[in-house]
Amino acid sequence: MKKIITILLVLMMMFTMVACQNNSNKLVMATNAEFPPYEFKENNEFKGIDVEIANEIAKKLGKELQILDIQF
Repeated sequence: MKKIITILLVLMMMFTMVACQNNSNKLVMATNAEFPPYEFKENNEFKGIDVEIANEIAKKLGKELQILDIQF
């Protein structure tokens, strides 16, 4: 019985990992850009420490950063 449960758990984990794959070339960052110096908008561009970090992560992953400005 333990073997069957173990096999079922392994299969569920494999299906979950496959379902979570992201094949797009974009990395999406959702933020509320109203908290300088962490994230804010200046001349319709996102600026701040968090944006700089996200840009570096996207560059290391070879993806384009897309920033979504949302409300809490």
